[in-house]
Amino acid sequence: MSGDWGTLEADEGVLVSTDGRTRRLPEPVRRGDTTISGDGWTLEVAPGWVIREGARPGDYEVVKRR
Repeated sequence: MSGDWGTLEADEGVLVSTDGRTRRLPEPVRRGDTTISGDGWTLEVAPGWVIREGARPGDYEVVKRR
């Protein structure tokens, strides 16, 4: 799947919230400035977007750079 935020490739599926705004994946294994990945998935953010830690430990979110 992809959008303004970037591209997500997941071989084993993605859990999508009922409102379509949130995706859940197994815990990440590797994290870079523009890429985060785990077993069977990779998310690469588009220019102007960043990966940051979420509210809960172990959570991450993709947000537009300010």
